[in-house]
Amino acid sequence: MISSVTTAVVRRHRLVLALTTGALIVAGVVGGSVFAKLSSGGFEDPASASTRGYAALDKTFHTAAPNVVLLVTAPAGVDDPATRARGLALTDRLAGTAGTRQVSSYWSTGGAVPLRSRDGTSALVFGRQDSADAASATINAPVVSASTSR
Repeated sequence: MISSVTTAVVRRHRLVLALTTGALIVAGVVGGSVFAKLSSGGFEDPASASTRGYAALDKTFHTAAPNVVLLVTAPAGVDDPATRARGLALTDRLAGTAGTRQVSSYWSTGGAVPLRSRDGTSALVFGRQDSADAASATINAPVVSASTSR
């Protein structure tokens, strides 16, 4: 069975290539508009245990997973006193941004090792922005640029 299919494909290779190219073009035309219809979120099952758990945590303790994460890089190292001061200032600045809560960082946690890179030149600042993802990026961009400029 497979040898007869292989033989037919080899004998009629131009026809197979033409049909494959045609199918590819048809698939591109038919599926070209799918990107406008796809969503970038909402993939959590509301009935799942994890989604219900996150909802309970948010309702009870007003907590949720961070959706704003900043990577701070300092050639002098994140434990350098000047870097520590700037890291804490960035953390405070992000915490003061409207609609942002649960802000924490390597420096505000007293140097939590999981928030620092292995080589000690990068650390994380994170928080929760209550607005939509696009608005979060717009709102927090001035925080980053103002805090990292000299």
